[in-house]
Amino acid sequence: MLKNEFDAREGSKSLQPKSFEKGEKMEGYEVITFVRDPLSRFYSQYDEAYVRTAPWQKGNPFYRDPAGTTKKQQHTAAARHPFSHIHDGIYTYHDYEDVFCPTSTRKSRKDCIFRKSHENGTLASRFERFVQEYDGRDPFDVQLSTVFAEISSCRNLSFMFCYTILTVVMQS
Repeated sequence: MLKNEFDAREGSKSLQPKSFEKGEKMEGYEVITFVRDPLSRFYSQYDEAYVRTAPWQKGNPFYRDPAGTTKKQQHTAAARHPFSHIHDGIYTYHDYEDVFCPTSTRKSRKDCIFRKSHENGTLASRFERFVQEYDGRDPFDVQLSTVFAEISSCRNLSFMFCYTILTVVMQS
C-alpha cells in the first residue's frame, strides 16, 4: 500500500524533535501516526489470512484446483492446512460466501458486498476454535505474524493502552 498509494517505502528515521529543526535530517518532513486497537487488527488479520490460505485461493501452499479434483480430494489436500477445520466443507469462494450470505437472503452475489453478515454461527465457531488452538509461534500467513507479538507484549499493561501504532513520515 505504501508503494502503490503513496509512492513511499518503508524506512527508519529519527523522530526526536531535534531532528526536525532547521538544517537537521528530518527538516521538511511531516509525521502522521495511525493508532489501531489490537483486537480489531487481529479480526482483520484473521479474515485476510482465512481467504489468502483457503484451498480455492491460487498462489498459496494449500491451493487445490477445484476443476481438477473431487471434493473428497480437495478436503484431503486441504487437511494439510495447519487449521484445516476453518475451511471444512468450504471448497470455493462461493461456498464461503454462502455461509455468511445465504442464497435465501440475496437476489445476487453483489448483494453480499456491503451488507451485514447473515452468518449462522459456522464461521464464528471455527474462529473461536482457532483462537483457542493458535499460539502465534508459527504463523501460517504473513497477516498473522505481527499481531500476536504485539498482543502478548501487552499482557502486563492495561489492555486499553495497548494499541498498534504505525507512524508514517512524509517529506513535504
